[in-house]
Amino acid sequence: MSGVEQHDRLTGGTFFVLVQEALKSRHSKRDTRSGKSDGLNDPDVFVGLHRIVLPTFADDMKGSTFKQNTSAFRRCETDGSTASYIEFGTEEFAQDCRVLAANNRDLGLRRTSKFINKFLDPARSGDKLVRSLMTLVSRDKSIPDSAIVCYNQHADPMTKVELLASEEVCLEGVLFGLLCYAATETKNVDGIGTFDRWHKPAAPYVKRKFDAVAFAMEFPKASYLRYEGQLISSDHDEIPECDESEGLEAELQCPVEDDTPDAYQDDDVVEAEFVDENEQGEVADEDVQDAQTRPSPTMFFQQNGNNNLQFGSVGTINIGQGF
Repeated sequence: MSGVEQHDRLTGGTFFVLVQEALKSRHSKRDTRSGKSDGLNDPDVFVGLHRIVLPTFADDMKGSTFKQNTSAFRRCETDGSTASYIEFGTEEFAQDCRVLAANNRDLGLRRTSKFINKFLDPARSGDKLVRSLMTLVSRDKSIPDSAIVCYNQHADPMTKVELLASEEVCLEGVLFGLLCYAATETKNVDGIGTFDRWHKPAAPYVKRKFDAVAFAMEFPKASYLRYEGQLISSDHDEIPECDESEGLEAELQCPVEDDTPDAYQDDDVVEAEFVDENEQGEVADEDVQDAQTRPSPTMFFQQNGNNNLQFGSVGTINIGQGF
């Protein structure tokens, strides 16, 4: 192991690991209505970090390949590249970070605030995240004392020395500052030794777990506060974002659509019920073989309003509002 790897290193992967330790509580079951996960998987969070700098990142991302590459990046086994669908680590992404931090860090901090509200639980783990990041910065001897690694609640830049001397740290400021520093000043593979020290030994087919005892967090008195310019106070609020082609200034004027689908209005609800004349009340969750031997069910659709519609044996029906 080289001398530079003898101490903990801040890289994109090690930063990602510490952010994951502050995620909201995970759901044990999938959303049965939408078929979606809880949105806190590794690729979800990694896309969220990218979008602090590139709001349109991964709109058409291929799932399996990106998931594998995200895992490798998290373990610090690879640097990002366009070929791996990961912009973090590329020179283009680094330049975007420099421009955003230099010319419009208020926008970067507000995007970070949106990331926090969507993925993290500051009330439960905000202090812990701040302390963990400060611990990592203090141990990374490759970071110069004069390096800008954070921003305060007023969006003023802070050096490494100033950060480590603080008892109150802006959560948006330290996340945005270290994200940009990791993207512009580090190579992810330099953190592989750090990742290994922080995690329990590998087991077959099991994701390695973070070892808090091995990490040995410092700065017990440090606490977090929020950015004064944030426009959001809950997970349901929004901050403005626009097409990057319109420029950073235009984003301050344009609203962003909420990620959550609008709830159906009462007069738009379409209800469906499967009725099997031979086995009434049976849950329609049989295996394929059994389903092939059963009589074709009748499907009734009830739409609130004046019209009732009835269909016989059907294969596939697509239903939308305005049915």
